[in-house]
Formats: sequence, C-alpha cells, structure tokens
Amino acid sequence: MTCEWVVVHTHNRAEWQANRALKDAGFVTLYLHYLATVKHARKVIAVNKPLFPRYLFVAVEPHQNFHDINVAQGVSTVLHDADGPLPLREADIVRLRAGADENGLMASPKAVPDREKYKHGEKLRIIDGPLKGWDAVVILDNFEVIRVTVEMFKGELEAVLSPTAVKRAFTLSA
Repeated sequence: MTCEWVVVHTHNRAEWQANRALKDAGFVTLYLHYLATVKHARKVIAVNKPLFPRYLFVAVEPHQNFHDINVAQGVSTVLHDADGPLPLREADIVRLRAGADENGLMASPKAVPDREKYKHGEKLRIIDGPLKGWDAVVILDNFEVIRVTVEMFKGELEAVLSPTAVKRAFTLSA
C-alpha cells in the first residue's frame, strides 16, 4: 500500500504533543527536532526544539481518515489548498529524514563565533543538512540559530538552522 505524506500545522509549542497523539492513533509521523540548552531557575537543561516550529509530517494510508488527524490533540489543521491536502513527494521526505535518527533527532546547531549577523529579510542558500539546496529568508538571527522561512510544499514553512548550514544567496546585478 502506498501512503500520502502531508504537512500538519500544530498549535503553538504543541509539536511533540501532536506527534504523540498521531502516533497513538496509528499514523506514521516525522517530527524533526534537535537538542538545545536553556537556562531555567539558574539551571541549564537540555530541551527538544522543533526544526520546523508548529509543523510535522504525517503519512496517510488509503484506509486512514484526514478527520482523525485534524481532531488529534495538538493539531491545528492539515495544510491544504482548494483541491484538498497538500501532498509531499516521497523524495522530499527521504531528504528530510537523511539528517535525523529514527526518532527525528537532528544534530544540534552549533554557534559560529565572530560571524556577521544576518539581517531580517535577507536571502540565504541552505548548504548543509536535510534542507540542502533550498533557499531561505531570514526571520531572526540570534547567533546560536537562525530562524528562516523556506518556500516548500506549495507554501512557506518556518525552520531553525545552524549558522554553518547557510550562506548568503548572491544575486547578479543588472
């Protein structure tokens, strides 16, 4: 049986919850995340951060129902257009999975010392990781990670990247 991969938009900070609920409902999911350290109550702790904040990917078998995805805890909606849910190509899923372990854990982004900060709206080319080859636009650069939008799957998805995974996209002037 063949499955159709779709993009699921989750509630704010509910990626893990939606992933768990969908797995419990019998769906195969791809939730890409990385370990980051945060300071809380004067302690440094490791937490999972999503590579695509508010998004995860779900395989839907022919016998499964999109309604079951939309009512799962933590899920906002399945991304769709007028024709229905937006399907993903299997090649894109394979490419996304390439940089992660079987649980979707990616290598943690590494800060690059003494680098120039990217500006909001600046165009970048992704040169490493599962999004290699895609273009991105900077939302926020806090030196440790760069939050970008990536135009993919008939829309824009937000992603978090390591500074070592991108370079400035140069355009030729006329």
